[in-house]
Amino acid sequence: MSAIRIQKIISQAGVASRREAERLIRAGAVSVNGEIVTEMGTLADPARDAIKVRGKLLSRREEPVYLALNKPRNVLTTMRDEEGKDRPTVAELLPPKRRRVFPVGRLDFDAEGLLLLTNDGDLANRLTHPSNEIPRIYEVKVKGAPGEKAQRRLNRMAGGKDSPSPESVRIRVMSRKAERNTWLRIELREGKHHQVKEMCEAVGHPVLKLVRRSFGGITMRGLARSEIRTLSEKEVAHLKAITDPDRPKTARPKMDRPKMGKPAPAKGPRPKGQQKTTRPKATSRSPAAPKRKSASRPKSLRLKSSRPKSSQPKSSRLKSSQPKNSGLKSSGLENQSKTTRPKTHKPKAFSRKKSGTRR
Repeated sequence: MSAIRIQKIISQAGVASRREAERLIRAGAVSVNGEIVTEMGTLADPARDAIKVRGKLLSRREEPVYLALNKPRNVLTTMRDEEGKDRPTVAELLPPKRRRVFPVGRLDFDAEGLLLLTNDGDLANRLTHPSNEIPRIYEVKVKGAPGEKAQRRLNRMAGGKDSPSPESVRIRVMSRKAERNTWLRIELREGKHHQVKEMCEAVGHPVLKLVRRSFGGITMRGLARSEIRTLSEKEVAHLKAITDPDRPKTARPKMDRPKMGKPAPAKGPRPKGQQKTTRPKATSRSPAAPKRKSASRPKSLRLKSSRPKSSQPKSSRLKSSQPKNSGLKSSGLENQSKTTRPKTHKPKAFSRKKSGTRR
């Protein structure tokens, strides 16, 4: 058997989860062939190396076990009370000949509902990893009646969006009792510590009761309080399928909207030989269009006028064309030589004179 990481060996043996195994390694509670290991990523061969946790030798890997528990209130979601307060744990609810298992994820001390337990460390790690977005459905009894604004805020904090599509809605109102208390259905895709309680406190409606109904599609239907059942092969296959790292991505990719004034990115690869075309940047004021030059004919093709050009000015040419007569007054001749437009006489509008008699 090939060498694998020491924390993975511990989780596969059912001693602790991978996170708990890493904590044990940092604390110096793990040894390989008599040497204490404190560095993460240390490799070992479980078939050849002697691995001990807290002085106990790891046995062969047991067959994987997958359990579903309907956890009651005021029970710790751990195999032992680390604070030493002798509070009840989920280990006390397991049968006497139980196999070494550990809980998958967290469930608050005063919360109740579905809790998965297994000795498969790899599957437990994938189910609790936030990148897989495993759905968890809770029924929460809150104080008061959250309005539409509070519901939208809760929906955003749960990872939803302000959209009418069913996929974007994570908060639903189930029932109300005399406007005093309200039951909400909340769906989360990441199991943060006290997330539901902090969300409801933020909108002014504290949690009165918290029940987890399903985890990753597994429900507690048919389970009485404190009762345990073994998951079916179909349910185990479903959990492995939704946490498979090679599963196809069903989420719709986000489209990058281009900014104003910039061309939109071209879709698909550009064919060979085609040059990249870019649009000019849009400006607030478009520049004035250049004046179009009129096509001018060459001087050789221009038509020459029949009248010869005179070097004299126009006023002098008019005077020279008139006959000189010293005996006549120049004022009269000058007035005749001036070219004036004839006056146009507009007909007067016909107006009827006012008479003393009325018709």
